[in-house]
Amino acid sequence: MRTVLSVVVAGFFAAPLAAQQAPNTAISFGGGIELLSVRDNQTWTPGLSLQASYWFRPVTDHLRFRVTTSYLRHTNNISWPTTFEAFGASAEVVATANRGGTGLYGLAGIGVYRLRLDRFVNTMSDPTPRPSPLRATSPAVVLGVGFTKRIGTLTWFSEARFTSFGNGAGIATHQLPLTFGVRF
Repeated sequence: MRTVLSVVVAGFFAAPLAAQQAPNTAISFGGGIELLSVRDNQTWTPGLSLQASYWFRPVTDHLRFRVTTSYLRHTNNISWPTTFEAFGASAEVVATANRGGTGLYGLAGIGVYRLRLDRFVNTMSDPTPRPSPLRATSPAVVLGVGFTKRIGTLTWFSEARFTSFGNGAGIATHQLPLTFGVRF
């Protein structure tokens, strides 16, 4: 519910900006779930995914560029509460196969993310779990596919983005958020 509310609120505030933007630019907001997270060969439970993007179409309708900010969060409560968060930005190239606002697209890009893992650990000499946070700034490679559907003046989208963190050892190495949103 928070994800849907976040997308609606962001869209409400961005709608006046979208009416003033140039025809070769767009703004998009989306929210969804984190389908997969891999850390030290452990798969995590689904969590929250939010993204905001600025799109730019230089010449052709089939090739676009975008800058995306993303926030990912999920918690694993199997033995001790453990929370993972990633916040960062990426620059991406988007190739589209759209006709009339409906179609598929693929994307590839690079970015930088701030990773945080709040976890509890214990040792052989002290079995009491103690907080042991991990932090890292990591380069990332982003690959994804998406589907768009134009309804009225808005373009709705769903997108799966595989993100591989280059410096995420011990925190998280791969993420796969599934995002639903709107593009103005």
